[in-house]
Amino acid sequence: MRLISAAAVSVIFVMALSVNVFADGITWVDQKPWTSGLDVYYDFRPTIMGQGNWITSKEENLARASLQMWSQVSHVNFIQNSGAPATSILNIGVTPIDGPWNVLGRGGYGYTSAGGFWHIVNGVAALDAMENWDLRRGNGDVPGTIDFFTVMSHEIGHALGLDHSSNPNDVMYPYYVGARNWLSSGDIQSVQTLYAGSAGGSAGAGFGALTVVPEPETAGLMLVAGALACLIKLKRHRRVTAPASSRA
Repeated sequence: MRLISAAAVSVIFVMALSVNVFADGITWVDQKPWTSGLDVYYDFRPTIMGQGNWITSKEENLARASLQMWSQVSHVNFIQNSGAPATSILNIGVTPIDGPWNVLGRGGYGYTSAGGFWHIVNGVAALDAMENWDLRRGNGDVPGTIDFFTVMSHEIGHALGLDHSSNPNDVMYPYYVGARNWLSSGDIQSVQTLYAGSAGGSAGAGFGALTVVPEPETAGLMLVAGALACLIKLKRHRRVTAPASSRA
Protein backbone atom coordinates (compact mmCIF):
# COMPACT_ATOMS: atom_id res chain seq x y z
CA MET A 1 0.00 0.00 0.00
CA ARG A 2 1.12 3.56 -0.44
CA LEU A 3 1.08 6.39 1.98
CA ILE A 4 0.64 9.80 0.44
CA SER A 5 0.89 13.21 2.06
CA ALA A 6 -1.29 16.09 1.03
CA ALA A 7 0.94 18.53 2.86
CA ALA A 8 4.00 20.12 1.31
CA VAL A 9 6.19 17.99 3.53
CA SER A 10 4.83 14.66 2.35
CA VAL A 11 1.84 12.42 1.92
CA ILE A 12 1.52 8.74 2.52
CA PHE A 13 -0.86 6.79 0.39
CA VAL A 14 -1.31 3.15 1.21
CA MET A 15 -3.22 1.32 -1.48
CA ALA A 16 -4.24 -2.27 -0.89
CA LEU A 17 -3.71 -4.46 -3.91
CA SER A 18 -6.41 -6.83 -2.67
CA VAL A 19 -8.77 -4.94 -0.43
CA ASN A 20 -11.02 -7.96 0.01
CA VAL A 21 -8.29 -9.70 1.99
CA PHE A 22 -8.54 -7.04 4.67
CA ALA A 23 -12.32 -7.16 4.53
CA ASP A 24 -12.22 -10.89 5.21
CA GLY A 25 -10.67 -10.17 8.61
CA ILE A 26 -7.54 -12.30 8.29
CA THR A 27 -5.53 -12.33 11.50
CA TRP A 28 -2.15 -13.62 12.62
CA VAL A 29 -1.68 -17.21 13.68
CA ASP A 30 -0.91 -17.45 17.41
CA GLN A 31 2.80 -18.27 17.76
CA LYS A 32 2.32 -19.40 21.38
CA PRO A 33 -1.25 -20.71 21.62
CA TRP A 34 -0.71 -22.07 25.13
CA THR A 35 -0.43 -18.53 26.54
CA SER A 36 -3.02 -15.80 26.97
CA GLY A 37 -3.44 -13.30 24.19
CA LEU A 38 -2.22 -13.73 20.63
CA ASP A 39 1.55 -13.87 20.28
CA VAL A 40 3.32 -12.58 17.18
CA TYR A 41 7.06 -12.96 16.62
CA TYR A 42 8.95 -10.03 15.18
CA ASP A 43 12.58 -9.24 14.42
CA PHE A 44 14.94 -6.93 12.54
CA ARG A 45 16.58 -9.32 10.10
CA PRO A 46 19.73 -8.41 8.10
CA THR A 47 17.69 -8.39 4.89
CA ILE A 48 14.17 -7.23 4.12
CA MET A 49 12.32 -7.41 0.80
CA GLY A 50 15.43 -8.98 -0.72
CA GLN A 51 17.71 -6.08 0.23
CA GLY A 52 19.92 -5.07 3.11
CA ASN A 53 18.19 -3.89 6.26
CA TRP A 54 19.71 -0.53 7.27
CA ILE A 55 17.63 0.04 10.38
CA THR A 56 19.47 1.74 13.25
CA SER A 57 19.11 1.09 16.96
CA LYS A 58 17.17 4.33 17.36
CA GLU A 59 14.79 3.32 14.60
CA GLU A 60 14.41 -0.11 16.19
CA ASN A 61 13.36 1.54 19.44
CA LEU A 62 10.74 3.61 17.61
CA ALA A 63 9.45 0.45 15.94
CA ARG A 64 9.19 -1.22 19.35
CA ALA A 65 7.29 1.79 20.65
CA SER A 66 4.86 1.42 17.77
CA LEU A 67 4.40 -2.28 18.50
CA GLN A 68 3.73 -1.42 22.11
CA MET A 69 1.13 1.13 21.07
CA TRP A 70 -0.75 -1.45 19.01
CA SER A 71 -0.39 -4.03 21.76
CA GLN A 72 -1.82 -1.80 24.46
CA VAL A 73 -5.21 -1.65 22.75
CA SER A 74 -5.45 -5.28 21.67
CA HIS A 75 -4.70 -8.79 22.82
CA VAL A 76 -1.64 -9.01 20.57
CA ASN A 77 1.72 -9.60 22.27
CA PHE A 78 4.81 -8.93 20.18
CA ILE A 79 7.82 -11.08 21.00
CA GLN A 80 11.22 -10.51 19.41
CA ASN A 81 12.54 -13.83 18.17
CA SER A 82 15.89 -13.94 16.40
CA GLY A 83 15.74 -17.71 15.94
CA ALA A 84 12.37 -18.15 14.26
CA PRO A 85 12.40 -18.65 10.48
CA ALA A 86 11.73 -15.61 8.34
CA THR A 87 8.52 -17.26 7.19
CA SER A 88 7.12 -16.98 10.71
CA ILE A 89 7.86 -13.42 11.80
CA LEU A 90 6.97 -9.79 11.25
CA ASN A 91 10.17 -8.48 9.72
CA ILE A 92 10.77 -4.78 10.36
CA GLY A 93 13.38 -2.64 8.69
CA VAL A 94 14.64 0.27 6.64
CA THR A 95 15.86 -0.25 3.10
CA PRO A 96 16.17 1.73 -0.15
CA ILE A 97 12.88 1.78 -2.04
CA ASP A 98 12.76 4.52 -4.65
CA GLY A 99 14.60 7.57 -3.40
CA PRO A 100 13.35 10.57 -1.40
CA TRP A 101 9.87 12.08 -1.53
CA ASN A 102 8.06 9.31 -3.31
CA VAL A 103 7.33 5.91 -1.79
CA LEU A 104 7.79 6.20 1.98
CA GLY A 105 7.33 2.58 2.97
CA ARG A 106 5.84 -0.80 2.26
CA GLY A 107 3.98 -3.27 4.38
CA GLY A 108 2.11 -6.50 3.93
CA TYR A 109 1.85 -10.12 4.94
CA GLY A 110 2.01 -13.73 3.85
CA TYR A 111 -0.96 -15.96 4.59
CA THR A 112 -1.96 -19.58 4.39
CA SER A 113 -4.92 -21.82 5.11
CA ALA A 114 -4.97 -24.15 8.10
CA GLY A 115 -8.00 -26.10 9.22
CA GLY A 116 -10.19 -24.32 6.73
CA PHE A 117 -9.25 -20.84 8.00
CA TRP A 118 -6.91 -18.26 6.53
CA HIS A 119 -4.25 -16.87 8.83
CA ILE A 120 -1.35 -14.45 8.52
CA VAL A 121 1.94 -16.30 9.08
CA ASN A 122 4.49 -13.59 8.32
CA GLY A 123 4.64 -9.90 7.60
CA VAL A 124 6.84 -7.00 6.63
CA ALA A 125 7.00 -3.33 7.58
CA ALA A 126 9.75 -1.53 5.67
CA LEU A 127 10.47 2.18 5.37
CA ASP A 128 12.49 3.91 2.66
CA ALA A 129 16.07 4.54 3.79
CA MET A 130 16.31 7.51 1.44
CA GLU A 131 13.76 9.67 3.27
CA ASN A 132 14.67 12.42 5.72
CA TRP A 133 13.13 10.82 8.79
CA ASP A 134 12.34 12.61 12.02
CA LEU A 135 13.50 10.12 14.65
CA ARG A 136 11.92 11.77 17.66
CA ARG A 137 8.44 10.95 18.85
CA GLY A 138 6.16 13.66 20.15
CA ASN A 139 8.09 16.69 18.92
CA GLY A 140 5.51 17.80 16.39
CA ASP A 141 6.04 18.25 12.68
CA VAL A 142 9.61 19.20 11.84
CA PRO A 143 9.79 21.04 8.49
CA GLY A 144 11.43 19.05 5.72
CA THR A 145 11.09 15.71 7.52
CA ILE A 146 8.68 12.79 7.73
CA ASP A 147 7.79 11.32 11.09
CA PHE A 148 9.29 7.83 11.34
CA PHE A 149 7.00 6.67 14.14
CA THR A 150 3.85 7.62 12.23
CA VAL A 151 4.78 5.85 9.01
CA MET A 152 6.09 2.78 10.84
CA SER A 153 2.84 2.56 12.81
CA HIS A 154 0.88 2.74 9.56
CA GLU A 155 2.88 -0.08 7.97
CA ILE A 156 2.68 -2.26 11.07
CA GLY A 157 -1.07 -1.74 11.01
CA HIS A 158 -1.17 -3.13 7.50
CA ALA A 159 1.02 -6.07 8.51
CA LEU A 160 -1.55 -6.81 11.22
CA GLY A 161 -4.24 -6.98 8.55
CA LEU A 162 -5.75 -3.50 8.76
CA ASP A 163 -7.05 -1.73 5.69
CA HIS A 164 -7.04 2.00 5.00
CA SER A 165 -9.29 4.41 6.80
CA SER A 166 -11.21 7.35 5.33
CA ASN A 167 -10.72 9.41 8.49
CA PRO A 168 -7.73 11.81 8.32
CA ASN A 169 -7.33 11.54 12.10
CA ASP A 170 -6.44 7.86 11.85
CA VAL A 171 -2.95 6.42 11.60
CA MET A 172 -4.39 4.14 8.91
CA TYR A 173 -5.50 7.09 6.77
CA PRO A 174 -3.91 6.62 3.32
CA TYR A 175 -2.31 10.06 3.30
CA TYR A 176 0.46 11.34 5.52
CA VAL A 177 -0.79 14.65 6.94
CA GLY A 178 1.54 15.03 9.88
CA ALA A 179 2.90 13.24 12.91
CA ARG A 180 0.63 10.96 14.93
CA ASN A 181 1.77 10.06 18.44
CA TRP A 182 -1.08 7.73 19.29
CA LEU A 183 -3.86 5.71 17.73
CA SER A 184 -7.21 7.34 17.09
CA SER A 185 -10.50 5.86 18.26
CA GLY A 186 -11.00 4.64 14.70
CA ASP A 187 -7.64 2.83 14.65
CA ILE A 188 -8.42 1.24 18.00
CA GLN A 189 -11.81 0.07 16.83
CA SER A 190 -10.29 -1.44 13.69
CA VAL A 191 -7.60 -3.45 15.48
CA GLN A 192 -10.02 -4.54 18.20
CA THR A 193 -12.42 -5.77 15.56
CA LEU A 194 -9.71 -8.17 14.43
CA TYR A 195 -7.97 -9.00 17.69
CA ALA A 196 -10.34 -7.92 20.48
CA GLY A 197 -9.56 -5.18 22.97
CA SER A 198 -7.11 -5.18 25.80
CA ALA A 199 -8.19 -5.52 29.39
CA GLY A 200 -7.43 -1.85 29.87
CA GLY A 201 -4.47 -2.36 32.14
CA SER A 202 -1.60 0.01 32.77
CA ALA A 203 0.54 1.27 29.94
CA GLY A 204 2.44 -1.55 28.35
CA ALA A 205 0.30 -4.29 29.89
CA GLY A 206 0.52 -7.49 27.92
CA PHE A 207 3.32 -6.18 25.72
CA GLY A 208 6.07 -8.65 25.00
CA ALA A 209 8.11 -6.68 22.49
CA LEU A 210 11.19 -6.62 24.68
CA THR A 211 11.13 -10.35 25.23
CA VAL A 212 13.88 -12.10 23.30
CA VAL A 213 13.55 -15.77 22.43
CA PRO A 214 16.92 -17.60 22.42
CA GLU A 215 18.24 -19.37 19.38
CA PRO A 216 16.58 -22.78 18.92
CA GLU A 217 18.71 -25.77 19.84
CA THR A 218 17.02 -28.23 17.56
CA ALA A 219 16.19 -28.42 13.87
CA GLY A 220 12.47 -28.71 14.58
CA LEU A 221 11.87 -25.07 13.81
CA MET A 222 13.51 -25.43 10.42
CA LEU A 223 11.17 -28.29 9.54
CA VAL A 224 8.24 -26.05 10.31
CA ALA A 225 9.78 -23.36 8.11
CA GLY A 226 10.00 -25.78 5.21
CA ALA A 227 6.38 -26.77 5.57
CA LEU A 228 5.23 -23.18 5.72
CA ALA A 229 7.26 -22.26 2.66
CA CYS A 230 5.15 -24.68 0.64
CA LEU A 231 1.89 -23.15 1.85
CA ILE A 232 2.53 -19.45 2.11
CA LYS A 233 1.05 -17.19 -0.50
CA LEU A 234 2.80 -13.88 -0.56
CA LYS A 235 0.68 -10.83 -0.57
CA ARG A 236 2.00 -7.38 -1.28
CA HIS A 237 0.37 -4.36 0.19
CA ARG A 238 1.07 -0.75 0.60
CA ARG A 239 3.54 1.55 -0.78
CA VAL A 240 3.76 5.02 0.58
CA THR A 241 3.89 7.81 -1.91
CA ALA A 242 4.13 11.56 -1.87
CA PRO A 243 1.95 13.54 -4.29
CA ALA A 244 3.48 14.98 -7.41
CA SER A 245 3.41 18.45 -5.91
CA SER A 246 5.69 17.40 -3.05
CA ARG A 247 8.17 15.31 -4.93
CA ALA A 248 11.71 16.53 -5.22
